[in-house]
Amino acid sequence: MTKEEEDRAFSAWLSLFIAGLLDWIRWIWGNTHSKTPLQVLSAQLKTSESYQEYVGRADVIDQYYEFDVWRQQQPSRKYDWQLLRGRVDAMARARQNGDLSALVEGLRSGLLRNLGNLASKELHKKAFVGTKFLIEEYIAEVCASLRYLSQVPTTDSTPNSAQRKFNFFRETRQSFGRTALILQGGTVFGLFHLGVIKALHEQNTLPRIIAGHTVGALIAALVCIHTDDELPSFLSSQAIDLSAFRDRSGSSWAQLYRKLTRLITKGVLLDVKVLERCVADNVGDTTFEEAYKRTKRILNITISGGAGAEESGLLNYLTAPNVLIRTAALASLGTDKVELLAKEEDGTVVPWDLAYSYRKRPSTPKKSISAESPYTRITELFNVNHFIVSQARPYLAPFLSSDSSDLHKHHTLLPSILRLAALEIKHRLQQLDSLGLLPARVRRFVVDEYVPSQGDPVVIVPALYASDAGKMWRNPTKEMIEYFVLKGERATWPALALIDVRLRIELTLDRIFLEIKEQDEAAFAMPREGVEDSEGSSNGTPKIAAKVIITRKLRAQSVT
Repeated sequence: MTKEEEDRAFSAWLSLFIAGLLDWIRWIWGNTHSKTPLQVLSAQLKTSESYQEYVGRADVIDQYYEFDVWRQQQPSRKYDWQLLRGRVDAMARARQNGDLSALVEGLRSGLLRNLGNLASKELHKKAFVGTKFLIEEYIAEVCASLRYLSQVPTTDSTPNSAQRKFNFFRETRQSFGRTALILQGGTVFGLFHLGVIKALHEQNTLPRIIAGHTVGALIAALVCIHTDDELPSFLSSQAIDLSAFRDRSGSSWAQLYRKLTRLITKGVLLDVKVLERCVADNVGDTTFEEAYKRTKRILNITISGGAGAEESGLLNYLTAPNVLIRTAALASLGTDKVELLAKEEDGTVVPWDLAYSYRKRPSTPKKSISAESPYTRITELFNVNHFIVSQARPYLAPFLSSDSSDLHKHHTLLPSILRLAALEIKHRLQQLDSLGLLPARVRRFVVDEYVPSQGDPVVIVPALYASDAGKMWRNPTKEMIEYFVLKGERATWPALALIDVRLRIELTLDRIFLEIKEQDEAAFAMPREGVEDSEGSSNGTPKIAAKVIITRKLRAQSVT
């Protein structure tokens, strides 16, 4: 086996070991410690079949323990309630009086994602549904004020001219920042991401920027080629074409033998050729640029093995506009047998000229883990300052501080112990890396999993058990997809209130900006100085546009 195949085999065996060990610890803990009534009621939430059922059960808990009373009480040391109260009253008063100048000034000066610490996770650990009513009132008032400004009639002679309105929403959207959804995790557990996306989409909190690695890249590709209207039907198991796997079906023992042999000899569980056919059946020959123009979703696929920060292996509609998504998703799995393909203007599919940038190079001086992470580039390209991470790697699940199913487990001892162990392991790995002593195999996993810490990312982790490990040895089926989709939804529901507080203003700004831009895009073609009129960020110079032009010119040239 090659070194990469050994790494993948190591990852798979580690997943099995950790899943079994975690299940054993849970069993011992559950049988040696009596459960409180709160723990019994919260455990019932995990059996909910829909978000409406989850909210209904959570409301009962909040009322029984008077958590709803806590939500009504505005004063708290955990956030600046007086600041929020003052801004809510000021915006409402300006809107009622039609004072556009005061409303615009108030939004410009104080529109922050974590104003007064309102986005703190601590404010979502008390009640099982929602947070302080004052925070929810502030979010609602800001969104109402933004919609009010967007709907005010404009003329060139008024202070609220069409050009000024466009500039206001563009600049405000730029300063507020954006959120990216990161899908991490491999093997069949990657189907869990579909449930996370379904839960976010149903509550209108799905970010437009989505990135994926390994199986997460396959899921991200499937999602980003569908519009909002198409997603509900796609996220049902019936819409995914699994005919490639049916041709390789057989008895459970036959599937187990094939996968075990493949894992030992090649380091992978799934047949790459079968997986390639499955991706082609569902994605087709769509390119990154075509997907963006059709859905307005920004797909990012990371590929391991790039050399340096400028070649971090991040493919999207800016860095690789004409690359076929299906080849990028397969390359993200880490196999050297996949060739990156691109589509010419006449529709001809050819090898991508710039693929050499992502092949392995001779060893170079190591940079910090944060500098090598492809997600760091996402923050630079698309002005991202907040992340939602869907993590489906079972060997990392016990050591992650989850903001989904474990949100209210601060009342128990075991999650605190695991979080402490995770922080200690992370600290020791950083020390070894700074000294250049971190083994290459371990360092690769750390770089792949690193997500910039700005904005305090929301982490969603599935509740995986030893019984789920058996599904690694079977080919995906409609029933298996339904199982993991529901598992992903259940893991996401507890975090939806936190995500809504952090994303509602951002998504409102984004929606209004796109609506205004589409109404008369030609009238606002020239951006003001220092503001980039694109999906990317800007500090006064059009870096993104220049990079696209350079990339296309290079692709047009022959590479020797």
